[in-house]
Amino acid sequence: MLNYAGMRKNAATSEAREQTMLIMGPYTHGREGRGAPGQVTGHAYFFPSNVTYDSSKLLLAWFDHHLKGKEFTLAKGPRGVWFYVPGLDKWIAAEDYPVPETRLSKWFLHSPGNANAGNLPHTGRLTAEPPALEPPDSYVYDPGNPVPTVGGYNTHCEGGITDRPRVYGQRQDILVYQTELLKEDIAVVGPITVTLHASTSAVDTDFVVVLSDVDPGSRTGAYWIAEGARRGRIGNVEGDPRDLNNYSKIEYLEPGKIYAWKIAVWPTARVFKKGHRIRIDVASSNFPRYNRNLNTGEGLKGVRMVNAVQTLFHDKAHPSSIELPIIPMDKLNSLVVEGPPQ
Repeated sequence: MLNYAGMRKNAATSEAREQTMLIMGPYTHGREGRGAPGQVTGHAYFFPSNVTYDSSKLLLAWFDHHLKGKEFTLAKGPRGVWFYVPGLDKWIAAEDYPVPETRLSKWFLHSPGNANAGNLPHTGRLTAEPPALEPPDSYVYDPGNPVPTVGGYNTHCEGGITDRPRVYGQRQDILVYQTELLKEDIAVVGPITVTLHASTSAVDTDFVVVLSDVDPGSRTGAYWIAEGARRGRIGNVEGDPRDLNNYSKIEYLEPGKIYAWKIAVWPTARVFKKGHRIRIDVASSNFPRYNRNLNTGEGLKGVRMVNAVQTLFHDKAHPSSIELPIIPMDKLNSLVVEGPPQ
């Protein structure tokens, strides 16, 4: 997504800027998972058959045009971006990405102070109302017992959409926040930013956020959708997470200080259906997808581990939130096409 935006804005020629295309499907690395991109309750997770397209035909037409001068007509119209939207289960085509009609909607974290995943029923909530007076949530992150990777942006191990609570539903080192049952379909399409007002007892630590889709009518707890992570000592945790300049220095954390951590969750496209819930989980590890932070600040060569007490605030002075890019459903439906150009 960043490469596409960079080409459209900064490519050396107008031809490159105007003719750069982006096609995104819900596949794992190398499109290996286009048939079954994930595992849910031990079984393959399948998308509908229209998720696939003949990429070889498209690539040949593209290179024939640019290398041999043959005509290349975009069969679906003058669009630059095509992507598949799970939940809608259709392809859409847009002039650019993010889609111009996208509006950013902020959802705030709430809880009575016990949003840990192992506490049932879950008390953490996501709402459009800012918090007032609420106690913080906390957990202990132990690098010797990290949260295991299940699903996500992996290559050849179990990746893609997965039932998240299947492995860590009873853990106390994960915080869970979710909406009430949705009263209408909500289309989340684009880059996502999370702001966590949090402190730690360590000089270095991580925060990891996972976005999930909860289907209460399913045996599963939550379908993994997207994730983001940030390491404390690498630059300014309060800076724009998409600005590489904010990662240029080693800056150790001040134990006990509340920082407004900015975390970029990878872009996604998903229709959260009426009757479902939007959920985010907050933890400090996702291993082995991300190497464990040992909380000492010693870097990759360190071997010493210490536990970190993590405290997440959500009150009037510290409104922790997730910013979701939402497209109105009528607009999304107006962008539906049969598939990428062939």
